[in-house]
Amino acid sequence: MTETQRDSTIGSAFARADAGTAAWLLDRHWGIQARSLSRLDTENDDTFRVGVRAEADARTGAPDPTGYILKLANPAEDPADIELQTSALLHSSRRDPSLPLQRIIPSLEGDLLPRITLENGDVRIVRVLTFLRGTLLNDTPCSRAQLRATGRSMAKLAAALRDFTHPAARRSLPWDLLQLGTLEPKLGAVADPAVRAEMATALTALVGETLPRLRTTRRQVIHNDFHGGNVIVDPTDPTFVTGILDFGDTVDSFLVADLAVAMSYAGGYPSASGENHGPWAAADALRDGYSEITPLTELERELLHPLAVGRLVQRYVLGSWLAATHPANADYTAKNLRLTLDQFTSMTSSTR
Repeated sequence: MTETQRDSTIGSAFARADAGTAAWLLDRHWGIQARSLSRLDTENDDTFRVGVRAEADARTGAPDPTGYILKLANPAEDPADIELQTSALLHSSRRDPSLPLQRIIPSLEGDLLPRITLENGDVRIVRVLTFLRGTLLNDTPCSRAQLRATGRSMAKLAAALRDFTHPAARRSLPWDLLQLGTLEPKLGAVADPAVRAEMATALTALVGETLPRLRTTRRQVIHNDFHGGNVIVDPTDPTFVTGILDFGDTVDSFLVADLAVAMSYAGGYPSASGENHGPWAAADALRDGYSEITPLTELERELLHPLAVGRLVQRYVLGSWLAATHPANADYTAKNLRLTLDQFTSMTSSTR
């Protein structure tokens, strides 16, 4: 199967739907009366947290009466990409019912992904998912033992996706580590010349040395976005991870790239009292937990640190480019640039 080449909608401008439109959609097409609606910051769509009265959940049987998540896709997004992430979520739930995943709520007409025309003429694919309560990993001081538990949960999700296939999975996705070679034209968006030079040097090594070796490792569909903003945790729960969100970056890539993406974020998580994660300690704790479920080959282990740095380069360059070319959403796309640069500097300067 060849990779599907499509223009990415990342950063594409579109008319944002307001809360009134969101409330109408929920009432008209799902029979859900929203008690409250709050917009969640996103890169490429309209997403709302929906609060409801407990009795409104009787029709769906949703386990959490605190509400739902409503997502209106970017009108430019390829429907196949949305079907991909929805199918991956459903497949993972079937393969491993113990995974703490959202449920998709069908519309009154029985559609999981209805295409609805709004008043402005835009046709939007709309989804309603259950809301998972809890605290984000980003906001939870955690121990290395808890990070190992997080790695185990990630490995279980990857195992559930192992036999998943979809025609849209071999897509050209900017957030796929395989696409690092496409970042060079975007380096000009990095304002600081010294930082730009560091990113360019790292990118040259990644494209010339790391990616050719990566292409010899295990390949499958991966979640590709397992970070602290997409992971819900409960320190009192033995499994620690109580929710896994957002299949929007699902892609057919390499198994070890999935773990490297997760490791790239780990240095930014708050440490539990008495622990200092250091540049690589948190990332390696994730790796160790993951390896308890899915052992890694020697080559895969060797590639993890360079690929994690590659994700930091990807985050910084793409974030800078999105902020420069789409300033209306720059508050969101550029909000983590400082943290990303700090992690890049720390990880690349430390002894591994």
